[in-house]
Amino acid sequence: MTSTDTRIEDGYPTRISGTPEHLPRTHPTVWGSGADGPFDPAALANHDTKGYTVLPQLLSPAEVQTQVIDRVASVEAGAVARLFIDGVDPGAYRLLDLEAVREAGAAALHLKVEPSFVNVQHMTELPELASMPAQWERYIGEQDLTGFDRERVTGLGRDYLARAVEESTG
Repeated sequence: MTSTDTRIEDGYPTRISGTPEHLPRTHPTVWGSGADGPFDPAALANHDTKGYTVLPQLLSPAEVQTQVIDRVASVEAGAVARLFIDGVDPGAYRLLDLEAVREAGAAALHLKVEPSFVNVQHMTELPELASMPAQWERYIGEQDLTGFDRERVTGLGRDYLARAVEESTG
């Protein structure tokens, strides 16, 4: 009896043993041009550079809800599970019925849903150092400091801010 080896070499092996190594891409990430399909040349160039494309609002809120509930309902009884929702549109996630998700995953011992949002930039505007004392005065003026010495707390805050400004500029 003769056997024939029918295995095909995987150009992008993902299930390897040993130490993983960087494998260069041997095929293009984009085949064709902007004239061939729904993406314009700029979107194709972006995909070629990154190797992936994010399509905001690809799934409607109802589709996100259905997918999450279906996945959560498949968690085994007594299991501890985390469900990662990668690249979800923030608007679709906000509309997720978390009570329905909890009910669907009620058999799990513990269930955590962890979204990562698409096209969300974390921009924080930091206050100018010179404005911090005035902000402290406004903040402390609105606080209920019953049982505390208001002047002492205010003075401690002023002193702390003065030292912080001095250390940052010195």
